[in-house]
Amino acid sequence: MDPHVLFQKFVSFTASVHQVTQEMTKDVRPEAVTPVQYQILEYIAVSQPVTPSQISDCQHMSLPNTSREIKKLCEKRLCEKYADPERPAQAVCSSDSGRRSHDGEGVPAD
Repeated sequence: MDPHVLFQKFVSFTASVHQVTQEMTKDVRPEAVTPVQYQILEYIAVSQPVTPSQISDCQHMSLPNTSREIKKLCEKRLCEKYADPERPAQAVCSSDSGRRSHDGEGVPAD
């Protein structure tokens, strides 16, 4: 396949995925989290456990901004940080409250 045609098909596919994701999630974001925090929670939910660096790379955010958002999510009890013996960095995973909120059961009040 011609590389240009393949690239155009990839761009079209990616745009379609983003459009469908936007349509499916535009009205389901909990009010207690920002759109950036929601995206982080989605990434954690499908890829956990993850490191702050992995979240930073995936979300195209600086590591300090990522760490700040993770801290806020931990304060809201939506995710948890822990020392992973298999990694030098801390790992992040969804908390029980975070899994319930991602499944549509709401976000706990502050």
